Amino acid sequence: MAKPPRHPQAVYHFDQTLELTEWLAESLPERRESYRRAGLLLLEHQATEERWHRRLEEYVSNPQFVAQLRGQPSVRRGFLLERHLEELERRAIRFGLEVPAEIDSDLMNADVALSGEERFPMPAETVYLPTVTPVMPEEVVAPGDAWSCEVQLGARGGRFAVAYTTTVLTQDDAGPQIDVAIIEGQEPEFEGDEVLASLQPSGRWQTRISPEDGAAVESEGECGMRVRLRYYSMQGEKMDVVVLASRNRFRLRRVPASFDAETLDTRRWRQSR
Repeated sequence: MAKPPRHPQAVYHFDQTLELTEWLAESLPERRESYRRAGLLLLEHQATEERWHRRLEEYVSNPQFVAQLRGQPSVRRGFLLERHLEELERRAIRFGLEVPAEIDSDLMNADVALSGEERFPMPAETVYLPTVTPVMPEEVVAPGDAWSCEVQLGARGGRFAVAYTTTVLTQDDAGPQIDVAIIEGQEPEFEGDEVLASLQPSGRWQTRISPEDGAAVESEGECGMRVRLRYYSMQGEKMDVVVLASRNRFRLRRVPASFDAETLDTRRWRQSR
């Protein structure tokens, strides 16, 4: 598979349907929220001899606003950020990248995590984003090839090792089409102070990988999770509760746009079909 190049960038249009449930405290009712989420994802990535560095930034809005953006030759990133923050404030349950994520891994993507000494795991709901998965083998792949992978994900303060498989569906000049499937039935645990947390991940999606830069060209599928906490309440009652659950049906595709620190240039996207 393609190794990441020296300093590329990519812009993605994402459109997804979310079903979210959150439980905050014993004295509060469960919260539920379902809605359609759309926007743009900006990716910058750069490779050294040993490490692959990336920066992912989401600008969340809605399908109508994205359509309006496509009709413009350019847009200020500061304006996109304003709309992003407004959209976050409208939501009862937060989802996705509220702020940009700086991540890195080895060149095979086997140890992807947030950059820094602590190496915090990626938020569990971001597992489907470009370059978070899959692990990339060094050898050339062919249709039918499959391999086992693992990614560290974070949720509610816990770290969880999530297993998944990657299978090559097709291979041509446009790059390999792969299937990413989270192993069913797993429930990795994390023991914290007086609480045991577990994660029940799920999901399957197909991704086309660019032969030029090793990042996704397009992805479509769904993923989800349930975060469970087991602990004793203040009254000494044994608690076993699902504090967060999500289902994310998504489509994500790269669009012909570019950006610098101040501006997103959408002229080529505007002219494309």
